[in-house]
Amino acid sequence: MVHAYRLVYPPTPSAPDPLWEWQQPWIAHLLWHGRTFSRQVELWWFPSGDALDRTNTQKVLGVGFDRNVIGNTWWAFNAPDLSTDQRKALLLWINSTLSLLFYYGRRAITEGAWMQMKKPAWFSMSVLDVRTLDAEQLRHLSAAYDTLAQETLAPLAQLDHDATRHKIDDALSQVLGLPSLASIRELLAREPGLTAKEINPRLIQGALDLADEDEDAVQTQLL
Repeated sequence: MVHAYRLVYPPTPSAPDPLWEWQQPWIAHLLWHGRTFSRQVELWWFPSGDALDRTNTQKVLGVGFDRNVIGNTWWAFNAPDLSTDQRKALLLWINSTLSLLFYYGRRAITEGAWMQMKKPAWFSMSVLDVRTLDAEQLRHLSAAYDTLAQETLAPLAQLDHDATRHKIDDALSQVLGLPSLASIRELLAREPGLTAKEINPRLIQGALDLADEDEDAVQTQLL
């Protein structure tokens, strides 16, 4: 059993679920945050680490708000010069497979599957320039956003089986004249940074078996 904590916020349709913390010092930081700002803290027991990992997986790269917001774990971006349709088109792009591909190409590996996205990397990341889209293209993407905003996204690690993500990609492909992104989704879903799993676990297991055999041989020689 794995016990984990998370802060409880008022439900917001456009915001992802809070992450569960199960290791120190992050649990202590979370509890301090709850006490200091009088926020409710939720405790839950997960049957295994895999169950926690599936629950704790990020689903979006960007969300939109109707008012100005700030955060300590994500970068706020304000674009007052964009129209409503342009903002909707940009949000579709940010949560598309191509955007995820660019995103993970600029990540900073920290430990294992953990990573950080540095601010300079965001500045240099390619995004769709929605200001160049014509009125018809924006109308189609805005309509797609209004429809898909009511649907649930699966974790990023499951993007190859995520029907909503497929619809986002299809809407962008149709408007921008791109080919199907199915093969990119399939390959990106194998990314260890998304799944915390080795691309070829058989090779890893084989290497571990050889290491065990070498260790046994050394012990035999010492005897």
